[in-house]
Amino acid sequence: MIKQINPDELNNIIVENIKDENCIFVFSTDVVKNSWIDWIVTHPEESGCSAVPLERFTAWDKFKSQFIKGKEEGKTSIPATLRKFWVQNLIGENSDSPFLKKIINPEFAKEANSFTDWITKMLPGLRKWEELRSQLNEPYDDEDYDFHLIYERYTAFLEKNNMFEPSWIIPDFQSTSQKFIIVFPEILEDFADYIDTLSNNESITLITISQDILNNKNPLCYGFSDSRKELRRILLRIRKQHENGIPYESISLNVPDIQTYRPYLEREFTKYCIPFVIRAGLPLIKNGPGAIFTKIQDCCNSDFSYNSVRALILDEYIPWKEDSEICRENVIKEGSRMRCLCNYTNENGTKIDIWEEALRSVKEDTRELDFYRKLRYRLTKMYNAKSFKEIDTEWGNFKRDFLNDSDFSIQANNIISRCIVHLKEFAQIEEKFCADNNLKIYSPYNFFISELSQKTYTPQTDKVGVNVYPYKLAAAANIKYQYIIDASQANLEVINKSMNFLNNEKRKKLGLIERDKQFNPSKAFITLYAKNICDNDVIFSFAEETFSGFAISHNYLKLATDHSGNILLNPLKDLDNEDFILNEKKAFLSCNAEEISSYSLAQKNQFQNWWINNKNRIQNTFPATELNQTLKDRIKDVLITQRNKNEKNPDFTKNVITQSDLKEFFQCPRNWLFKNAIKIKEESLDTKLLGPFDMGKLNHKILELFMKEYMNSGEPLPKLDENGKISDLQKIYTKIEGYAQNAIDDYKQDFHDSPLVITMFTSQIQNLANNILEFLNEFLSTFGGYYVRGVEKGIRSNPSNLDWSYFGIIDCLLSKEDSSIIPSNFSIIDYKNSSQSIPTVKDCIISESDSDSNSDSESEKLNDFQISMYVTLLSNTEQGIISNAAFYAIKDSKSTFIIKEGEKEYKDFIPSLKVFEKYAEIFDKKIKDLDFSPEKAGILPYETCIQCHHKSICRYSYTVGMKNIKEGN
Repeated sequence: MIKQINPDELNNIIVENIKDENCIFVFSTDVVKNSWIDWIVTHPEESGCSAVPLERFTAWDKFKSQFIKGKEEGKTSIPATLRKFWVQNLIGENSDSPFLKKIINPEFAKEANSFTDWITKMLPGLRKWEELRSQLNEPYDDEDYDFHLIYERYTAFLEKNNMFEPSWIIPDFQSTSQKFIIVFPEILEDFADYIDTLSNNESITLITISQDILNNKNPLCYGFSDSRKELRRILLRIRKQHENGIPYESISLNVPDIQTYRPYLEREFTKYCIPFVIRAGLPLIKNGPGAIFTKIQDCCNSDFSYNSVRALILDEYIPWKEDSEICRENVIKEGSRMRCLCNYTNENGTKIDIWEEALRSVKEDTRELDFYRKLRYRLTKMYNAKSFKEIDTEWGNFKRDFLNDSDFSIQANNIISRCIVHLKEFAQIEEKFCADNNLKIYSPYNFFISELSQKTYTPQTDKVGVNVYPYKLAAAANIKYQYIIDASQANLEVINKSMNFLNNEKRKKLGLIERDKQFNPSKAFITLYAKNICDNDVIFSFAEETFSGFAISHNYLKLATDHSGNILLNPLKDLDNEDFILNEKKAFLSCNAEEISSYSLAQKNQFQNWWINNKNRIQNTFPATELNQTLKDRIKDVLITQRNKNEKNPDFTKNVITQSDLKEFFQCPRNWLFKNAIKIKEESLDTKLLGPFDMGKLNHKILELFMKEYMNSGEPLPKLDENGKISDLQKIYTKIEGYAQNAIDDYKQDFHDSPLVITMFTSQIQNLANNILEFLNEFLSTFGGYYVRGVEKGIRSNPSNLDWSYFGIIDCLLSKEDSSIIPSNFSIIDYKNSSQSIPTVKDCIISESDSDSNSDSESEKLNDFQISMYVTLLSNTEQGIISNAAFYAIKDSKSTFIIKEGEKEYKDFIPSLKVFEKYAEIFDKKIKDLDFSPEKAGILPYETCIQCHHKSICRYSYTVGMKNIKEGN
């Protein structure tokens, strides 16, 4: 029997039948069931009783298993895990000799394990498909044959093991003296499969929603511009309700995409001091303690790549043994330093364990190597286990060797225990069924992870507050104050698609599309949530810009309007006036204490506690004079002591300035201070195969060795022949290959400790030599026949008329004449690895007219000081003229001349040298005055600071941002 009602009349139905001891109420979920039990016992004046036996209330899933029985006497229901075991073996058998023609392409049969879940979900619907398909007067296609074949094989397996598929049984309601009231069955996912049987049974009453209500309810919905505003204002509305006397536990918030929203919900509820309980499960292994199992899988699947090992042994959700803490950190630090990115196979076909290779080279201490070997052994045994029981055993061994069993947190212990419970269930099913049926478990550990990824854990809690439910779970619950956020068309449109393994064309032929439309529960869910509201109440809301994209409201909802009938574009705006966080922010930004109307007691207590704990430290701060002196001493050590330690006649009264000092200082004074004086290093546990400067340094070293041979021999550089090629090409190529190997083996290289990088570069020697040869071919077209006068030549200049000294290292110094001729005609060469690293001419040169202008003007700004520094050094220390000064890109074989013989003469560069000296003077003065103010230097925070590694320490960008906010406010 079907009875249609207005949803808000359900309490009348319960009151009418509650005193009938033979009546059992069936609800969609336990949440709904418990809410109505609570209503009955807490409202005896309405329900007529203050206590009820719990067995008279049940949820739909339990009702099906307890009261609906099939004609399968003497048989047992097949366990879900065994069903999946059978599918895995079906796929495995098909991979050996393909018999499935369509659903698994025979070409990819051996890589078809990913089809396991899809075929498993297909099995419950195959009998119904067989029945409907047999009614069509059409021949089977290849896909139909596949479905039919799977159905026959699965049926035979069930018969052999005296089992039945629960969804295949013919419902046969056992008539008893009991009668059943099923509440709002139209929202049940599988109700269409049972409607014919249950609606014709006199013992069953189906309470459904009136069609008039469904067609005319159309609840109101608020439309917000974005989800952050939506969530904030809905929570402010909940706070307002509570202030008006509504207990938080009487309110629920329903969220369709609760996994995406969960972190935002937790943050906003906490921020606005609203107690809450999220009634949704956490994925067992996605995050938190359970992720240890996926991290073990990642280590073994990636052959212990750096990222997978780092993620595992730095996981603090599980309690590692205390004596392994330093060892674990050292393994990762060494792995980062030695770039243990991944294992590889050498030229002999031998597989190289990069961790073993790298850690073995640290001969002073083998603790890290021993730790890694033991870890790899344990994880490999667990991952390669042949049975679930063996996985359980190896997990115990892993815990014994690496974890402190007594230090697991309650949450971690509960989650890990739940994972192990599932593991033991798999082991029992494997032991009971697999051997007798010749079922093979393909990779038990991967199966274990696949199953855990689909399971959730809902922690038990005594907390009370606003209940946060996934959408649909509490639709029919007796909760007076319900809110539904993110109520978009995509989220609220619920489609229970039967036999979804079929394509739309086949589903249409079988009448399934019309059937799905008939039993579409979307309107029913919306109507049930709106059952307790008045016509003008608004409990639904959505945002056009959500956390996962753009959205529109559900077409069954109406957008709320104002008194004039216009759609509200900024709903609940008045609640911003009661947002204490927004008000406090405005007050603080105004820098006007009078505008701060009040502080909460908690705020006052925290300010007081802060003062008690910090007043002595604040009142006895480190004297500024001592701090300044310490800083001066540090700068003196960097600019004077360290840079004079190899000098024969050092001058300890002057700062020694390099071009990099000027470049970094005038980009940002504080950056120079942090990097060069205080020497703050950026710590990172990330690693890459190649560092940003590895290739450049390697190419520099090869060219250094090449040029040094010509400098030592006194021979001129080779010239190009009439074909534009280097003379004696093969001999030079062979030498370059040797230089490349020497450069790779150089212990000064940053990658020297990385076996993987060295192996990679060694395998690329021919490419390296070809690149250098290509560069030389271009380079020698201009400088062939020149003499090498310096390679990585360090030059110091100490002019008596200046209060500072200069120092620089020139990559390559050439002259047209040999070293016996003085004065010489010099060419300065600075190598860059690529043309992108070459500064523009405009960055390096100041014109005569610009140099006469004010020193602070943009027109005479130098952005690169290399050529100016090298020309200054050479002019002060060598006799001769500078004919050429150029940057050469090794990778691109391109050049940029700052000074060029016959075109850009030295005299044209003199204005740049004058400005360069002004920069050096400013640097020297500011260093001595300890003036590192970014503001005075005109630093643009959102151009310079954004790329700076020290921005979180300096915080200049935050200061500037605060000023902008104040001005805009």
